[in-house]
Parts: sequence; structure tokens; C-alpha cells
Amino acid sequence: MEKFSYEANGYNRSEVNKFISDVIKETEGIIARVRSQNDEIDELRKELEHYKNLETTLKSAIMKAEETGDNIKRIAREESEMIVTDAKHNASRIVNEALLKAEKIENNAEILEKNMKINHGTTNGCCRRNRSIRTRTLEVLFFCKKSNQSNNIVDKRRE
Repeated sequence: MEKFSYEANGYNRSEVNKFISDVIKETEGIIARVRSQNDEIDELRKELEHYKNLETTLKSAIMKAEETGDNIKRIAREESEMIVTDAKHNASRIVNEALLKAEKIENNAEILEKNMKINHGTTNGCCRRNRSIRTRTLEVLFFCKKSNQSNNIVDKRRE
């Protein structure tokens, strides 16, 4: 603290005035710094509020992204299960169709085998019958030829 010198009417006026002027300047400086700091505090509060809003927005976006990711995973899982189920059904259908075709081919083969046996017997019978018919035909022709020769001989003798 500053001490003032005494004069006839009290303290030295110029010293007091200078002191008061210095105090006023310091006070004004302090007030200006306080105002500046208050302005800075207001700006920092606004900035802090902005960052809090940004944080809230980012948290919300992250939660939405996680939720969306979980939904995509769930949907992908469901679709893959459907694809596997469809593939199993298609595989079963294809196998069943193949089994039915194989059974049909087997049945056709059995029928063909039976027909071949029947035809073989029929063919042998036909061949025997044909031989028998040929033999008879030859016999008849031979007989006719002989008869014809005999008739010619008889005709020649008559002449």
C-alpha cells in the first residue's frame, strides 16, 4: 500500500490523485480483462455446447450404425438360412427325381429284358415255323416237279 505525504490541508493532492488515477487504470484494466475473460468464457461455453451437441449426435449415429449393422447381420443370417433351406429342398427334389428316373430306367430295362426273352422264344419259334414252311414248300415243289415230269413222260408216251 502506498503512503502519502502530508501537506497543510491533509494528504498531498497530486499523490492522491495520481494514486487514484493509477487505481482507476488498474481497475479499468481488471474490468477489461474480466470482460474479455467473460467473453472468452461465453465463447468457450458456446463451443462446449457445440461439442456436447456433436457428441450427442455422434453417439446417436454410432448407436444407429450399430443397430443397422445388427439388422444387416440378422437379415443376412435369415437369408443365408433361407438359401440353405432352399438348397436342401432343391437337392432333395433333384435326388428324388434322379431316383424316380433310375427306377423308371430300371423298370424299362426289366421290361426290355422280358420282351427280349419273349421275342427270342418267339423268334426261335418263328424260325422253326419258317423252316418248317420252307421245308414243306420245297417238298411240294419237289413233288410238283416230279409230278410234272411224270405227266410229261405220260404225255410223251401218249403221243
